[in-house]
Amino acid sequence: MIPDAIGRWKLEDNVLTVALPDGRVNTPPAELIYQAAVEKRDVGEIPSIGDDAVTCALSFSRRPLHPRISIEEAPFHCAAQLIVRIRAAATNEDVELPSVPGAPPEHVVVGRTWYPLVRGAMEELSSVLADAGIEKQGPINLRQFLDLRKLAISSGVIDDRSGTAASASAQAAPANFRVAASFTGELFSYQRDGLRWLSTLCNEDLGGILADEMGLGKTIQIVALFAAEIEAGGTPMLVVAPGTLLENWRREIAKFSTGIDVTIHRGQSRTGFPSELNCRDVVITSYDTLVRDLSLLKSVQWNLVVLDEAQAIKNPETLRSDCVKQLPRRVGIAVTGTPVENRLRDLWSLTDFTIPGFLGQAAAFESEYGDDEFGATALEPLVSPIMLRRHPKPQNLLVEKIIMKYLASVNAVANMRRLEDIVPETEVAEMAPMVDAAEEIECVDGTGVDSYGDGCNWYVQYPNECGWWDSDDFSAVE
Repeated sequence: MIPDAIGRWKLEDNVLTVALPDGRVNTPPAELIYQAAVEKRDVGEIPSIGDDAVTCALSFSRRPLHPRISIEEAPFHCAAQLIVRIRAAATNEDVELPSVPGAPPEHVVVGRTWYPLVRGAMEELSSVLADAGIEKQGPINLRQFLDLRKLAISSGVIDDRSGTAASASAQAAPANFRVAASFTGELFSYQRDGLRWLSTLCNEDLGGILADEMGLGKTIQIVALFAAEIEAGGTPMLVVAPGTLLENWRREIAKFSTGIDVTIHRGQSRTGFPSELNCRDVVITSYDTLVRDLSLLKSVQWNLVVLDEAQAIKNPETLRSDCVKQLPRRVGIAVTGTPVENRLRDLWSLTDFTIPGFLGQAAAFESEYGDDEFGATALEPLVSPIMLRRHPKPQNLLVEKIIMKYLASVNAVANMRRLEDIVPETEVAEMAPMVDAAEEIECVDGTGVDSYGDGCNWYVQYPNECGWWDSDDFSAVE
């Protein structure tokens, strides 16, 4: 209702309003304007229509418009920023609607035509935005965007115009993004992009899947992330990997960073006190040790949990997968070169670790997304922002191959059997076939077993416990 003084018409933010003599601006209900302009009724509560320059230039439509939420991209430094708008479209033109807290507009002017809005439509859009944690139009973060994409499946009032801005490789970097000073490695441009993406996820307490193909340096990107998190005070962090890769992780962290306190949690000498893990920067453990020590590892509030060879949890029904997902964590990162091996449920299990509940329950997911091209196409908009996968050949990402020579012990293979006293019984059983095979391999020029290092790497995993680790007894093995 318009107060005593009628005022004059004014077009403001594509909405027809009345400027009152006291300086205030009121937005009349669409019903009053419709009665006066379309039904030609005498409505004394608003100024006359057609007697002024504003309304004289407009035509008035009987057909109401249904406003929609629009996800768009806007330039932001060298990348693109995601924004959300409320728009109403007519013919080949659309306009942005203003956000009016508590009193959303009921009508809009598109071009030179006034349209009423579908009754209750703005309230519906406000409810959808609230469900995504969005209070007003403008820039949105990645978590809000993901929530909007999920809501778009069921609501039917969201237009996604984000294009490539939503993909993991195009997301804008955090304002404070830089490579940590304690990181001593050299990143290729695509690795720096990967670090930028990982930093974006961590800044928003989101997880993701680093799924670059083998050879593109996934580990060094994670080490650079560790350095950045430690610089920001984000410890402790946990790496869970196959048992044969634990020492490799320790070496890579030492090689590409300085000052990071790392411990391998494994074997008979491992701690049983959470306080001794809390004080470390990075703890490295195996999937099998995680299952055995779940109660201990659950006692630590991890800042970041990284799963290497994360396809190990592709089956959500296994004990290993269940234990991993029980770890308390701020951010979870899955590192794998094969995010989908057999079924789309593999990807569901990885996502359920990185962003628990994002893709719903497993049964509902499998019924909605079939293991075919149509299922993958429907799933892509949801997972593309949280999965970064690059291929070497199309982008020329790989540098020229470098062949390096390492020194390996050449003592008798029989000495390997002594490891049965220090390696967990289950792992001895797993490696026994490799040891048996190694015993059948002839020595090269009488100096040792040429594929010993291919059979296993226990000599690296347990250097201190191996009596045959003799620095004077090495030969060059290429």
